[in-house]
Amino acid sequence: MIKEEKNYHEDHERHEEKNARSEGIMIKTAIYGITGKMGSMVLENLAKNPEFEIVGGVSTEHIGENVRDVFRIDGIDAVIYGGIKELMEKQSFDLLVDFSRAECAFSAIRKALKTGKKIVSGTTGFTDEEITILKNDVEKYSSSLLIAPNFCIGAVLMMKFAQTAAKHFSGCEIIELHHTQKADSPSGTARLTAEKIAEASKISAYQIEKGTEFRGGDASGIRVHSIRLPGMLAHQEVIFGNDGEVFRLRHDSSDRNSFMNGIYKAIEKVIADTGFIYGIESLI
Repeated sequence: MIKEEKNYHEDHERHEEKNARSEGIMIKTAIYGITGKMGSMVLENLAKNPEFEIVGGVSTEHIGENVRDVFRIDGIDAVIYGGIKELMEKQSFDLLVDFSRAECAFSAIRKALKTGKKIVSGTTGFTDEEITILKNDVEKYSSSLLIAPNFCIGAVLMMKFAQTAAKHFSGCEIIELHHTQKADSPSGTARLTAEKIAEASKISAYQIEKGTEFRGGDASGIRVHSIRLPGMLAHQEVIFGNDGEVFRLRHDSSDRNSFMNGIYKAIEKVIADTGFIYGIESLI
Protein backbone atom coordinates (compact mmCIF):
# COMPACT_ATOMS: atom_id res chain seq x y z
CA MET A 1 0.00 0.00 0.00
CA ILE A 2 2.81 2.39 0.91
CA LYS A 3 4.66 1.47 -2.28
CA GLU A 4 1.53 2.09 -4.35
CA GLU A 5 1.01 5.48 -2.69
CA LYS A 6 4.64 6.43 -3.34
CA ASN A 7 4.35 5.45 -6.98
CA TYR A 8 1.16 7.47 -7.28
CA HIS A 9 2.85 10.61 -5.91
CA GLU A 10 5.86 10.16 -8.19
CA ASP A 11 3.60 9.67 -11.22
CA HIS A 12 1.54 12.72 -10.18
CA GLU A 13 4.65 14.90 -9.86
CA ARG A 14 5.90 13.81 -13.28
CA HIS A 15 2.45 14.49 -14.73
CA GLU A 16 2.31 17.98 -13.20
CA GLU A 17 5.79 18.80 -14.51
CA LYS A 18 4.86 17.56 -17.98
CA ASN A 19 1.68 19.66 -17.96
CA ALA A 20 3.61 22.77 -16.89
CA ARG A 21 6.04 22.36 -19.75
CA SER A 22 3.39 21.49 -22.34
CA GLU A 23 1.20 24.46 -21.37
CA GLY A 24 4.10 26.82 -22.06
CA ILE A 25 3.90 28.57 -18.70
CA MET A 26 7.62 28.26 -18.01
CA ILE A 27 9.67 31.39 -17.42
CA LYS A 28 12.28 31.70 -20.15
CA THR A 29 15.44 32.47 -18.22
CA ALA A 30 18.98 33.54 -19.10
CA ILE A 31 21.86 33.70 -16.65
CA TYR A 32 24.54 36.38 -16.87
CA GLY A 33 27.73 35.00 -15.35
CA ILE A 34 26.53 31.44 -15.84
CA THR A 35 29.91 29.75 -15.32
CA GLY A 36 30.67 31.58 -12.07
CA LYS A 37 30.13 29.92 -8.71
CA MET A 38 26.86 31.71 -8.01
CA GLY A 39 25.67 31.59 -11.62
CA SER A 40 26.23 27.84 -11.88
CA MET A 41 24.50 27.28 -8.54
CA VAL A 42 21.46 29.22 -9.74
CA LEU A 43 21.51 27.25 -12.99
CA GLU A 44 21.50 23.90 -11.19
CA ASN A 45 18.58 24.95 -9.00
CA LEU A 46 16.43 26.51 -11.72
CA ALA A 47 17.09 23.58 -14.04
CA LYS A 48 15.31 21.31 -11.55
CA ASN A 49 12.31 23.62 -11.31
CA PRO A 50 9.55 23.00 -13.90
CA GLU A 51 8.57 26.68 -13.81
CA PHE A 52 11.80 27.71 -15.53
CA GLU A 53 13.31 27.09 -18.93
CA ILE A 54 17.01 27.93 -19.25
CA VAL A 55 17.41 29.39 -22.75
CA GLY A 56 20.91 30.83 -22.62
CA GLY A 57 23.77 32.25 -20.63
CA VAL A 58 26.63 34.72 -20.83
CA SER A 59 30.20 34.06 -19.81
CA THR A 60 33.79 34.63 -20.91
CA GLU A 61 34.27 30.86 -20.73
CA HIS A 62 32.84 28.04 -22.88
CA ILE A 63 31.52 30.53 -25.44
CA GLY A 64 29.48 28.77 -28.11
CA GLU A 65 29.11 25.58 -26.09
CA ASN A 66 25.82 24.08 -24.94
CA VAL A 67 24.92 24.52 -21.28
CA ARG A 68 23.86 20.88 -21.22
CA ASP A 69 27.35 19.69 -22.17
CA VAL A 70 29.29 22.11 -19.98
CA PHE A 71 27.32 21.38 -16.82
CA ARG A 72 26.11 17.88 -17.72
CA ILE A 73 22.49 18.75 -17.03
CA ASP A 74 20.00 16.77 -19.11
CA GLY A 75 16.97 18.46 -20.64
CA ILE A 76 18.64 21.80 -21.41
CA ASP A 77 19.32 23.06 -24.91
CA ALA A 78 20.91 26.48 -24.43
CA VAL A 79 24.06 28.17 -25.71
CA ILE A 80 26.62 30.18 -23.74
CA TYR A 81 27.23 33.55 -25.42
CA GLY A 82 30.10 35.96 -25.01
CA GLY A 83 27.98 39.04 -24.32
CA ILE A 84 24.51 40.34 -23.54
CA LYS A 85 24.07 41.80 -27.05
CA GLU A 86 24.58 38.45 -28.72
CA LEU A 87 22.32 36.73 -26.20
CA MET A 88 19.47 39.14 -26.87
CA GLU A 89 19.94 38.87 -30.63
CA LYS A 90 19.84 35.08 -30.60
CA GLN A 91 17.43 34.28 -27.77
CA SER A 92 14.04 35.41 -26.53
CA PHE A 93 13.77 35.39 -22.74
CA ASP A 94 11.69 36.93 -19.97
CA LEU A 95 14.04 36.84 -16.99
CA LEU A 96 17.71 37.66 -16.64
CA VAL A 97 19.48 36.49 -13.49
CA ASP A 98 22.82 38.23 -13.01
CA PHE A 99 25.72 37.14 -10.83
CA SER A 100 28.81 38.68 -12.33
CA ARG A 101 31.09 41.69 -11.84
CA ALA A 102 29.87 45.26 -11.57
CA GLU A 103 32.07 46.53 -14.40
CA CYS A 104 30.38 44.07 -16.79
CA ALA A 105 26.91 43.87 -15.28
CA PHE A 106 26.16 47.59 -15.34
CA SER A 107 26.08 47.97 -19.13
CA ALA A 108 24.49 44.53 -19.61
CA ILE A 109 21.62 45.34 -17.26
CA ARG A 110 21.05 48.67 -19.00
CA LYS A 111 20.78 46.95 -22.38
CA ALA A 112 18.33 44.39 -21.00
CA LEU A 113 16.18 47.00 -19.26
CA LYS A 114 15.66 48.84 -22.54
CA THR A 115 13.87 45.76 -23.90
CA GLY A 116 11.64 45.37 -20.84
CA LYS A 117 13.39 42.35 -19.34
CA LYS A 118 12.76 41.27 -15.77
CA ILE A 119 16.08 41.26 -13.94
CA VAL A 120 17.35 39.91 -10.63
CA SER A 121 20.95 40.86 -9.86
CA GLY A 122 23.18 39.68 -7.07
CA THR A 123 26.21 41.55 -8.37
CA THR A 124 27.78 43.88 -5.82
CA GLY A 125 30.15 46.79 -6.27
CA PHE A 126 27.86 49.20 -8.14
CA THR A 127 28.52 52.85 -7.31
CA ASP A 128 25.75 55.06 -5.98
CA GLU A 129 25.72 56.85 -9.33
CA GLU A 130 25.31 53.58 -11.22
CA ILE A 131 22.46 52.53 -8.93
CA THR A 132 20.71 55.84 -9.66
CA ILE A 133 21.17 55.39 -13.41
CA LEU A 134 19.74 51.87 -13.29
CA LYS A 135 16.80 53.06 -11.21
CA ASN A 136 16.08 55.80 -13.76
CA ASP A 137 16.28 53.26 -16.59
CA VAL A 138 13.72 51.08 -14.84
CA GLU A 139 11.31 54.01 -14.64
CA LYS A 140 12.02 55.12 -18.20
CA TYR A 141 11.43 51.71 -19.79
CA SER A 142 8.80 50.41 -17.33
CA SER A 143 11.04 47.46 -16.60
CA SER A 144 11.66 45.48 -13.43
CA LEU A 145 14.96 45.23 -11.54
CA LEU A 146 15.85 43.91 -8.12
CA ILE A 147 19.43 44.24 -6.91
CA ALA A 148 20.38 42.62 -3.63
CA PRO A 149 23.78 42.45 -1.94
CA ASN A 150 22.64 39.32 -0.12
CA PHE A 151 19.77 36.90 -0.81
CA CYS A 152 20.20 34.84 2.34
CA ILE A 153 17.18 35.22 4.64
CA GLY A 154 19.33 35.07 7.77
CA ALA A 155 21.62 37.83 6.53
CA VAL A 156 18.64 40.09 5.84
CA LEU A 157 17.27 39.42 9.32
CA MET A 158 20.69 40.24 10.76
CA MET A 159 20.56 43.64 9.03
CA LYS A 160 17.06 44.29 10.37
CA PHE A 161 18.07 43.32 13.91
CA ALA A 162 21.19 45.48 13.63
CA GLN A 163 19.08 48.47 12.65
CA THR A 164 16.92 47.94 15.72
CA ALA A 165 19.88 47.43 18.06
CA ALA A 166 21.63 50.56 16.77
CA LYS A 167 19.14 52.78 18.59
CA HIS A 168 20.33 51.45 21.94
CA PHE A 169 24.14 51.45 21.65
CA SER A 170 26.82 54.11 21.47
CA GLY A 171 29.33 52.18 19.37
CA CYS A 172 29.33 49.64 16.55
CA GLU A 173 31.80 47.93 14.24
CA ILE A 174 31.30 45.37 11.47
CA ILE A 175 33.55 42.46 10.55
CA GLU A 176 32.80 40.80 7.21
CA LEU A 177 34.60 37.64 6.11
CA HIS A 178 34.51 36.16 2.60
CA HIS A 179 36.28 33.80 0.22
CA THR A 180 39.39 34.98 -1.58
CA GLN A 181 37.59 35.50 -4.92
CA LYS A 182 35.31 38.15 -3.46
CA ALA A 183 35.82 41.13 -5.77
CA ASP A 184 34.59 44.07 -3.69
CA SER A 185 35.63 45.22 -0.26
CA PRO A 186 33.78 45.86 1.91
CA SER A 187 31.00 43.54 0.84
CA GLY A 188 27.66 44.87 -0.35
CA THR A 189 26.05 43.35 2.72
CA ALA A 190 28.42 45.22 5.03
CA ARG A 191 27.80 48.49 3.20
CA LEU A 192 24.04 48.08 3.41
CA THR A 193 24.23 47.07 7.08
CA ALA A 194 26.28 50.19 7.83
CA GLU A 195 23.78 52.38 5.97
CA LYS A 196 20.87 50.96 7.97
CA ILE A 197 22.70 51.41 11.26
CA ALA A 198 23.57 55.00 10.34
CA GLU A 199 19.94 55.72 9.42
CA ALA A 200 18.73 54.45 12.78
CA SER A 201 21.31 56.00 15.09
CA LYS A 202 24.01 58.59 15.67
CA ILE A 203 26.75 55.99 16.02
CA SER A 204 30.01 57.11 14.45
CA ALA A 205 33.25 55.30 13.72
CA TYR A 206 35.59 55.28 16.68
CA GLN A 207 39.04 56.64 15.89
CA ILE A 208 42.24 56.11 17.82
CA GLU A 209 44.92 58.79 17.44
CA LYS A 210 47.71 56.30 16.78
CA GLY A 211 47.51 53.29 14.48
CA THR A 212 44.45 54.40 12.54
CA GLU A 213 45.78 52.69 9.41
CA PHE A 214 44.85 49.37 11.01
CA ARG A 215 41.30 50.38 11.89
CA GLY A 216 39.47 49.19 8.79
CA GLY A 217 37.42 51.46 6.55
CA ASP A 218 34.60 53.92 7.09
CA ALA A 219 31.22 52.98 5.59
CA SER A 220 28.40 55.44 6.38
CA GLY A 221 30.33 56.42 9.51
CA ILE A 222 30.61 52.83 10.73
CA ARG A 223 33.97 51.09 11.01
CA VAL A 224 34.11 48.00 8.74
CA HIS A 225 36.83 45.35 8.65
CA SER A 226 37.10 43.05 5.61
CA ILE A 227 38.75 39.63 5.78
CA ARG A 228 39.46 37.38 2.78
CA LEU A 229 40.64 33.84 3.50
CA PRO A 230 40.46 30.34 1.99
CA GLY A 231 37.81 28.13 3.56
CA MET A 232 35.28 30.94 3.97
CA LEU A 233 32.14 31.67 2.00
CA ALA A 234 30.09 34.60 3.40
CA HIS A 235 30.10 35.66 7.04
CA GLN A 236 29.38 38.84 8.93
CA GLU A 237 29.47 39.94 12.55
CA VAL A 238 28.01 43.21 13.85
CA ILE A 239 29.35 44.18 17.27
CA PHE A 240 27.63 46.82 19.41
CA GLY A 241 29.02 48.30 22.60
CA ASN A 242 27.93 50.38 25.56
CA ASP A 243 29.78 51.00 28.78
CA GLY A 244 29.90 47.63 30.51
CA GLU A 245 28.21 45.53 27.77
CA VAL A 246 28.74 44.10 24.29
CA PHE A 247 26.06 42.79 21.93
CA ARG A 248 26.94 40.65 18.89
CA LEU A 249 24.96 39.65 15.82
CA ARG A 250 26.48 37.08 13.46
CA HIS A 251 25.40 35.32 10.32
CA ASP A 252 27.25 32.56 8.45
CA SER A 253 26.59 31.07 5.01
CA SER A 254 28.44 27.80 4.52
CA ASP A 255 26.72 26.78 1.27
CA ARG A 256 25.70 28.89 -1.73
CA ASN A 257 22.35 27.11 -1.81
CA SER A 258 21.46 29.19 1.24
CA PHE A 259 20.81 32.08 -1.16
CA MET A 260 18.13 30.31 -3.21
CA ASN A 261 15.14 31.07 -0.95
CA GLY A 262 15.80 34.78 -1.34
CA ILE A 263 16.48 34.45 -5.06
CA TYR A 264 13.13 32.76 -5.60
CA LYS A 265 11.39 35.52 -3.65
CA ALA A 266 13.16 38.12 -5.78
CA ILE A 267 12.19 36.39 -9.03
CA GLU A 268 8.58 36.14 -7.94
CA LYS A 269 8.56 39.87 -7.22
CA VAL A 270 10.11 41.07 -10.48
CA ILE A 271 7.93 38.76 -12.56
CA ALA A 272 4.76 40.08 -10.90
CA ASP A 273 5.58 43.82 -10.83
CA THR A 274 7.52 46.57 -12.53
CA GLY A 275 9.83 48.89 -10.63
CA PHE A 276 13.17 49.06 -8.86
CA ILE A 277 13.98 47.36 -5.55
CA TYR A 278 17.28 47.33 -3.67
CA GLY A 279 17.56 44.45 -1.22
CA ILE A 280 15.00 41.80 -0.32
CA GLU A 281 14.04 43.17 3.11
CA SER A 282 10.59 44.15 1.90
CA LEU A 283 9.94 40.63 0.61
CA ILE A 284 10.29 38.78 3.92
